[in-house]
Amino acid sequence: MPNEQLPDASDSLGEPKSELIDLSPQLRNQRLLEPMNQLHATRNFHQDEDGEPLFDGLDTHYLCMATLNFMMEGSAVGAGYSMADVHTYANSLISRIRPEKSSFACAKAADVVIGCLSNKAENYKEFEFTYFHAPSLQTLVYRFRLVTLEPDLDDVYRYRPSPEGYLLLIGMLNVDVEDQQILMEKMMQILIERGRFEQAAEFARRAMVLSIEHRQHIHGQITQAIRAPGTVRWSADIKPRLDDSRLHVKARQEEEGRLLMAIRNKIGEVENIKSKQELSSLHDLLSKAGTVRARLQLEVSSAEGRFIEAQTAAFRARKSSGIPDLETHLLPQAMIRPGAQLAQAAEDLIVSLFPAVFPKTPDLSNLLSILMERRQLTKDADADEDDDEFEPFQVWPDPFPDQLVVKISQWLSAKFEENRSWRIDELIDAGTHEGFSAIEQQCIAFCLYRSFPDSESEFENHHAVLDGEYETRVVRGDNLRFDVKTKV
Repeated sequence: MPNEQLPDASDSLGEPKSELIDLSPQLRNQRLLEPMNQLHATRNFHQDEDGEPLFDGLDTHYLCMATLNFMMEGSAVGAGYSMADVHTYANSLISRIRPEKSSFACAKAADVVIGCLSNKAENYKEFEFTYFHAPSLQTLVYRFRLVTLEPDLDDVYRYRPSPEGYLLLIGMLNVDVEDQQILMEKMMQILIERGRFEQAAEFARRAMVLSIEHRQHIHGQITQAIRAPGTVRWSADIKPRLDDSRLHVKARQEEEGRLLMAIRNKIGEVENIKSKQELSSLHDLLSKAGTVRARLQLEVSSAEGRFIEAQTAAFRARKSSGIPDLETHLLPQAMIRPGAQLAQAAEDLIVSLFPAVFPKTPDLSNLLSILMERRQLTKDADADEDDDEFEPFQVWPDPFPDQLVVKISQWLSAKFEENRSWRIDELIDAGTHEGFSAIEQQCIAFCLYRSFPDSESEFENHHAVLDGEYETRVVRGDNLRFDVKTKV
């Protein structure tokens, strides 16, 4: 990858700069295969315990796609398969293809395949590949994941395909889920009419995969709401997806009815036993797709109640303790008390809701000292360059020596003794007329900015307020006006 920082594919690139054909969607989809291509190119570098090629006689592309498909099946029936389930499946798949391989070799190959899908080589970061963006004549960076590993409600980590993983599974058609569903169902109907039943069955499987995405998204949002109440918003995160899911279920049920009718009519027309069996299998696949949509409908119907239950969980104790539960004890008892009694205890009640320690806003001087803090490298750290991740703190020379600051502060104090209001630009002009150098004029602004907060001000009889902006030959910025404090 080039050394310079490349724009991200999600960045706005403005108006097109060329009239070249834009093939960005195709190029991005092609990059989804790059992790598997890299594994295929380096497959001979992996060896078993005897020093033999680990993937001898194995198709790494098939192993990756089959493992990804297994993760998709787990997402269809639940929250996904666990890490152990996925490893066991990949292990058994390799042993079925190459029975002569040892258990150690099969387990090691399974680890490599799963690591390829999750980018283990880069510490499980997103994949990053570049492609040429023709309209802007730039090389962009495409970042994506093929799988996600997230905990369920029982804190069991489970694999699921990412949106890019689904895109890879369904043939890399870069269109919306609904458009893909309609396209595949129309294609199935055409294939059925033409007697190509095996191809129609394959499209039925892909269509069933697409129907899972709505349910998976809703289930994920509700799970997030249960795990962390308040992080998911009903109106913005869940309700739009529920509306889309209802339309999805209604439209797909109508289309599915037409497909089943076409299959029944075709069964009566064909005489070949094999064709009848293929049509029967296709009928079963469509029935399974209907079951998936039934689960989606159940997810939609129960989403509102589960979301409300998740919100009420914020009032419940997370762990067993001697403190009474807010929802089941304190609030019901408080609601039956007379208003006058509650008003008498209102002050104590409000105080009890305050945090034990109030968060404090750091003083400006504390913030500056934290920002200026630096660590000194030891001799051992300098010698061991491989383990050292800290870079030496570069010490910049102070532009305003202490003697200069003292001189300017004394000059400003004399000016402020005139008992009048001053602005930064006025004081810099005064210094210019007295023959101050450029660095001395900048030091005037530095000393005045340092006195902006009353707690840090060197001029006790003046109070600083913002008063627009200023610009001189040597310095510019926000203008401060130092007004004389009113004596009380």
